[in-house]
Amino acid sequence: MNVDKAIRERRSVRLFKKSSIPSDAVEKVLDAGRWAPTGCNKQLFEVISIEDPRLRRQVARLSNNQIYFYQAPIVLLVLYDESKELLAKGKAPDVPAISAGAFVQNMLLQAYASGIGSLVVSAITKKKELKRLLRVPDCYEPMCFVLLGYPDEEPFAPPRRELGNFVHSNTFGNLLSGEKRSAPLYPNSPDPRKWSWKEYVQFKKTIIHYAGPLGRCEPMRITSLSMTLLDIVSMRMKALGVRKVLDLFPTEALFLRSLAWRIPPNRSMQFFALEFSRETARYVKHILNRNEVPCHAKALEILEGNDVRFPFKDESFDGVTCFFRLENVPDRLSILRESWRVLRENGSLFIAFFNKWGAHNLIRGLTSLNKPRDFNKRWHWLLGPWAAPSEDSLREEMREAGFRLVDQHRSYSLPSILRILGVKLFSLIGRPSMSKEIGYAPMLTTSGLFPSVVLLEARKQEE
Repeated sequence: MNVDKAIRERRSVRLFKKSSIPSDAVEKVLDAGRWAPTGCNKQLFEVISIEDPRLRRQVARLSNNQIYFYQAPIVLLVLYDESKELLAKGKAPDVPAISAGAFVQNMLLQAYASGIGSLVVSAITKKKELKRLLRVPDCYEPMCFVLLGYPDEEPFAPPRRELGNFVHSNTFGNLLSGEKRSAPLYPNSPDPRKWSWKEYVQFKKTIIHYAGPLGRCEPMRITSLSMTLLDIVSMRMKALGVRKVLDLFPTEALFLRSLAWRIPPNRSMQFFALEFSRETARYVKHILNRNEVPCHAKALEILEGNDVRFPFKDESFDGVTCFFRLENVPDRLSILRESWRVLRENGSLFIAFFNKWGAHNLIRGLTSLNKPRDFNKRWHWLLGPWAAPSEDSLREEMREAGFRLVDQHRSYSLPSILRILGVKLFSLIGRPSMSKEIGYAPMLTTSGLFPSVVLLEARKQEE
């Protein structure tokens, strides 16, 4: 196989067929690895093939509970002897990682050329326990796992950074594109309102396939609360006779596909998605098509002066939805104004968001107190910059954009860890009724102070 083709078309596979791989094919993959360059050609790598199902379960628990260990026919652990990588003035810490990386890359390319899918898992969260479990000598460092199997999916091709965006001439900052850039890749502030649209779109393009599926990039997963919100939105859309829906920035499309599945086929409802870039739009369309949800996806247009425009004609839609995305965008008002423009007369806008003064957002803020203020140094940067709006401020922005609020639903559910603690506490003091109330996640009402999550429904009113 052509090397250029293998480099560009190889993908990380996370769904494997159950069929086994012939031993000679596995040996061919391992043989490719041993021809990789290593520091001083010492070839200090070792490989453990983990075949025992019981052992795999234990290994998975020590590696961030990765589910892929249960599916892949072949699981290989790559080790490297760090004790022998020494220089005159001490240890050379980067040599093992570079040598092992070249070893693994050769294996991945050979696997692809042989029609075998592969996945590198480097999230070994408990290395000491893993070495003890597999009887690995102290001098060897577990570098990563390589999972092999015949692919049962066709992974989406992720976008790549342009050469001019990361290749510097002579000194850092002199990019080939002609731009000047200081050390941080993104703005230092975790507040999206201090970002430009161009900076935020570039960020979203970079993380679109970070760590595979974008679950870690979603602020809200599909829980009992989110399912209740989706039930409300779908019922309202059916009652209003909505036929054409635009969902704003679905990313992994968790909410959009769940909403589409709630609409009966005979309703003939059309779904459209607006994403931050052409790359993320292609990704969303790929995800939805794979889940048999027909959808048209387009990219946001960035205009002069940090303004934006939806690539749709005026009055194109009966409904617009936005699930937990306004917390991230640089300018909420511009999004609301464009939503008003593309909605037909009396069209409906549904917005679900985390309230600034709710328990979820406050807990998030408290857990971030010991984190660097510099966004580029934060461990949870996958979610992007974050500034949850208060309910009052978002209502005011919706009115300014030309919307009339018609309904609201509030949830006072607590974060999971607090619910568990609350249930145990009230059970211990003999208050089972309070225990059940705290344990029930949605707790939706139409009034009350400081809700955690809010769903607002508004209508477009003509100027």
